[in-house]
Amino acid sequence: RLAVGHFDGAHLPAPFALASSLALFPLSPSLIVPMTLSLGGGAVTVSPALADAMQALGLPLRLADPLTAGQALKQVAQQRCSRGLSPLKFAVGHDYSSQAYHLRYLLAASGLHARFENSKPGEVSPCDIDIVALPSPLMADGLATGAIDGFCAAEPWSSVAVDRGVGCMIAATAAIWRGGPDKVL
Repeated sequence: RLAVGHFDGAHLPAPFALASSLALFPLSPSLIVPMTLSLGGGAVTVSPALADAMQALGLPLRLADPLTAGQALKQVAQQRCSRGLSPLKFAVGHDYSSQAYHLRYLLAASGLHARFENSKPGEVSPCDIDIVALPSPLMADGLATGAIDGFCAAEPWSSVAVDRGVGCMIAATAAIWRGGPDKVL
């Protein structure tokens, strides 16, 4: 609605303004961001089964220590690959969401790469993490049904998954990128 002039201002993920300026959307208006509304307000959340597999490696899972969580995630991903199992599947709300950048940064720092739905065979290692787009309100359901193994989303969606007993937070986005913008005006 911002792009077609229905609104003069909007609350949106910080990377959307940059993507619009780069004309990455079909309708890409010129946007000015006068203020940041929130910083690092999300988490990386995984299924209880994945959290158990990560903890079985003897690496503690603490929200403030994303690198240790990333190292455990890499080991589990490599184990799955060596057994011929499908790659882990994580969800983000949108390719240009702050959480997509947080997740990709964590994976890259851990020696893993994001393989998006539209990747061509051979572009990335079969041991990398598959990333799909899923509306944030459906992420806890995705964990519960096994459609995804984890996600990175703004709050309250990680808390919803934990409260329902279908998720375990392994990293706070504020610890992945300290002071990183989340939502802007």
